Amino acid sequence: MSLLSLLSDALSDTTGSLAALLALDGLRRGGAAARRLLSRGPRATEGATTPLTEGTPVPRLYTLYSTTGPDGHPLQRVSTQPPGTYAVFYVDGSPRRFLLTETLLRDGSFGAERADYL
Repeated sequence: MSLLSLLSDALSDTTGSLAALLALDGLRRGGAAARRLLSRGPRATEGATTPLTEGTPVPRLYTLYSTTGPDGHPLQRVSTQPPGTYAVFYVDGSPRRFLLTETLLRDGSFGAERADYL
């Protein structure tokens, strides 16, 4: 039985399951932000039926523009930082700054524009 199926069975509400799946996806992709999310536990996400309190971090999946993974697709990372924030993600072992945007992409993730070209 896989870790994902165990967590899906353990979490009864849809909101917790969605947050846990996003966090696990980020962990699988090696994101440091996802490790922080998982250690905090599931959080409410956008579109949830329960209202979010002001200041509650919402995990979002970001597609990092100008990056490619081993499979040739753009890299994706999870972050709870609000849009408009500069976040640091590791790309090919080097830290890179990205501006988190509110641009919703076709795959349901948000865009993150590269801020440094060294």
